[in-house]
Amino acid sequence: MLHGGWWQEGSIDDAGRVASALRDEGAIAVSIGYSLAPDRSLPEIVAEAGAAIRSIAETAPDFGGDPRRIVVGGHSAGAHLAACMVTDLVSAETRDAVAGLLLVSGAYDLEPVAESCVNDAVRMSEGDARTLSPALRSPLCDVPVHLHVGARESSEFLRQSRLLRERWSPALAEVRLEVHEDRDHFDILEGFDEPAGALHLGATTLLRRGVRT
Repeated sequence: MLHGGWWQEGSIDDAGRVASALRDEGAIAVSIGYSLAPDRSLPEIVAEAGAAIRSIAETAPDFGGDPRRIVVGGHSAGAHLAACMVTDLVSAETRDAVAGLLLVSGAYDLEPVAESCVNDAVRMSEGDARTLSPALRSPLCDVPVHLHVGARESSEFLRQSRLLRERWSPALAEVRLEVHEDRDHFDILEGFDEPAGALHLGATTLLRRGVRT
């Protein structure tokens, strides 16, 4: 799980609720940390995330994991990084390790972000914003992608999720978008907390179905 914070805040501690939620399902949750802006550029952060996925795949048997069932999840900026993991922004070895994506309230078109105050720390150029937008790139491996967003989020977050579904659907056998009523950008994560929660069910569904050969 990749945490949010607009690539400039947050830590691996933010994904603790996911680990607790999935432990009882027999799954192993790995919280991925990454260097933050402005100390690192966004291209460097994407590269770090890719290296982390490769490392998890290589070492999974050492801690009881199945390298064929790596579902990459992320919230907000973390969902952006997770989406990058199936594009040409990372190596083929990274893409080949991904069995599915669980993307929660993400940013997939970075041009509006580059024009906001978020970019004061991230310092994306116009070229970076175009290059690093998953919605402007094609997924290069056909894995299930589940998108989640809260109905009470901003219209921009809703647009971002709908845009990625629209752009990626022609290339993938399965792209789902679920809009969660009465949820905003933050309390949507409560969906991990209970076995009947939408995000809990979404994660376990992907883990059970997603097997890379």
